[in-house]
Amino acid sequence: MLTKKRKKHDGTVYSKPINTKEVAQLFQNSVEKALELEIKKIEQEINQPLTNELKKMVSDFIQARKKMTRDQKDEEAEDKAWELEDRLKEKGLSDENIEEIIKYCERLVKLDQQLETEKLQANIEISTNK
Repeated sequence: MLTKKRKKHDGTVYSKPINTKEVAQLFQNSVEKALELEIKKIEQEINQPLTNELKKMVSDFIQARKKMTRDQKDEEAEDKAWELEDRLKEKGLSDENIEEIIKYCERLVKLDQQLETEKLQANIEISTNK
């Protein structure tokens, strides 16, 4: 069972169980925060502020590109990425800026893969050291 540490007014610490809905909400909030940060970094990289509509499209595009890069056989993700790329062009994003976003996505996927590899290696080391 997951617990959340709380502090009483007198300074004593106690644990309170966290329900699954709360865990899901915390996870969703962290995913949304991460996407917001990715969008801000992209705005800096392409040196162009994005409207809310473009932010949503870029966010969807990032997700599709990540999925497509991780699994190159995923035709659905590839189709969605192409569709979103066309829509971004229609909304005025230049080919150059879209290319920057694609490079950014590829870097993110590589970093994710490196983290996964490091986690696996750490788990193997922990398992063998027991």
